[in-house]
Amino acid sequence: MIANFFENMYRFRRLMTKRETKTTISKKSLTKAQLIIMIHLGQQKFWNIKDLAKCLKMSPSAVTQSVNDLFNNQLIIRQANEKDRREICISLTKKGVKKLNQTRKYFLESMTELLSPLDDKEIEKLISLQEKIISQ
Repeated sequence: MIANFFENMYRFRRLMTKRETKTTISKKSLTKAQLIIMIHLGQQKFWNIKDLAKCLKMSPSAVTQSVNDLFNNQLIIRQANEKDRREICISLTKKGVKKLNQTRKYFLESMTELLSPLDDKEIEKLISLQEKIISQ
């Protein structure tokens, strides 16, 4: 039974990946690392590289590379921390917020389409099962 679960999860992930590559939000789409960084910046306005890397369980150099790409695409800004000028904080620009909202909308539409074979009760049961697993 567990083997079937893992096989289904693998097939589900492949289906999601297919949908991600079929449709792009813009000519230049985000990498997964960039998207995760932007999601965190959308939840908490200011982050420094060190704390963000620790939170994401990524190396500071990997976060810095993604941040540089986001900065070059004008999706984030860098600001010196007012209390410690040596520390740089990053936050989303208006363009970054817009891009994050477009991405969220795309994923919501994609998941809605993916789950369309299920009725409301089945979706509620799926959510309930996910919450049960996550809460362990």
